Order: sequence, then structure tokens, then C-alpha cells
Amino acid sequence: MEQREAGADLKALELINDYAKQFRYMDFTCHPPDLPGELAGKGSNVNWAARKLSERYPVSSRKDVIVTGIDGTYATLRGFASDAGQGVSQKLIRKNMIR
Repeated sequence: MEQREAGADLKALELINDYAKQFRYMDFTCHPPDLPGELAGKGSNVNWAARKLSERYPVSSRKDVIVTGIDGTYATLRGFASDAGQGVSQKLIRKNMIR
């Protein structure tokens, strides 16, 4: 999420509240604005989240772990969490490419 977006923390917490039971663990990060050499956008947000996860979890604890980044738009689609293991992300990608 973008820290500069008003209410980003609340939006993230709401998504976690809605979907926490579908996953072993959920968390969020907020990409700070105006970092040197970084532009606002999904790529920078994902990069920031990956750096934060790397700080939080040592290499030895990363075995058999899958990390995913979910846009709030995609997460709110009905059935996303329950279908996550059944190729829903591919369906979403194809659907959005057709638009």
C-alpha cells in the first residue's frame, strides 16, 4: 500500500480482518513517499514489502513459504481467498487483459 494514500492503514486492516481466516498469516506494509530513487507504484510497493519481509524473517525460516501480494481490488472479488489455490490469479489476469 502507499503510505501517501489517506486511510491506507485502515484499508489494509479491513482486508486482513475480512480474509485472515483464509490464510495462515497476513500482514501489510505501507511504502513511504519520497524515497530517493523510487517512484510511487506497484513495483516500488512490492519491492518495499519484500525488503520488509526479508528484515522480519531470516533465510532459515523461509522454507516452504509462499508470499503473495494482493491488490485491494482483487482481494475484494468474491471467492478470491477460497479459490486462491485453484488458479484464480490466472483467471483474474486473463479477465483484466480482456477489458
